[in-house]
Amino acid sequence: MPARTPRHGFRRAWAHLRFDDGIEINKKKVHRLWKEEGLQVRRAPRRKRAGQSSVPVVVADAPKVVWALDFQFDSTVDGKT
Repeated sequence: MPARTPRHGFRRAWAHLRFDDGIEINKKKVHRLWKEEGLQVRRAPRRKRAGQSSVPVVVADAPKVVWALDFQFDSTVDGKT
């Protein structure tokens, strides 16, 4: 089962055995067997974070000056708009 569904852990394996296949099995036993086989859930790959902003940082040139910034277009890390 882990080869077909690499992101499913022992809990889903237990649920599949218990409810889909109708096998009376304890969750702790499935967990013990899972550990003995050295099975691990493959983690999802990390997503890229957005890079540096294409808009320069605006610095106030006098005290009590409030800046507001609005934009119509933005781009992603890979250049898509």
